[in-house]
Amino acid sequence: MQSYHLTDEFIDIAAEQALLASLTHSPELYRDLLDVLTPEVFPKETNTWRTITLALETGQSSSVPADWLLALDPHTTAQRLVDLHQRRLLAAAQERLAQALFDETTPATDIVTLLEEEALRVQAALRDTTAGRLQWASTLLPQVLADAEARRLQREATGSAVLGVPTGLAQLDNLPGGLNEGLYLLSTWTEISQQNLNHFR
Repeated sequence: MQSYHLTDEFIDIAAEQALLASLTHSPELYRDLLDVLTPEVFPKETNTWRTITLALETGQSSSVPADWLLALDPHTTAQRLVDLHQRRLLAAAQERLAQALFDETTPATDIVTLLEEEALRVQAALRDTTAGRLQWASTLLPQVLADAEARRLQREATGSAVLGVPTGLAQLDNLPGGLNEGLYLLSTWTEISQQNLNHFR
């Protein structure tokens, strides 16, 4: 089976090193960029990132190799690394889909399900990378309006409102009206499930 390594296309080692060098040179940058930087942003220099953050958190000094250049614009470099991280998430999803697509033993219907699952996984991961950030109202408002418009269209199309958080799976959203407060148990009913149930009777 053919293998894919698209994630390798979205790595910038020089940018990682330049940002880490800037953090050691100007420790105040760490506080400025704390809400956007995670270990996943430094795929090639994860250990160096962990060492530097530990030193900065404990008030100790840290250093990087002398030949690492400083970032000309650390904030722009940080945003680039975050964008590359998000692109790697998308590339990894595409790799898994491509493998399933070219696997003739995988039914096309299973690939459609995988496509939905991958989309939800990437959306959740992207939310995790932005969840802790402060956002300007001018940035947040269009997102809120877009969500409201999507809910209006959902109501027009199905006749029922999506009251909770949409899952992205239309059939699932139609049943409970999105995810609301409470406990949800979701499962897939198969012959194996039936056999297991019979076994415990």
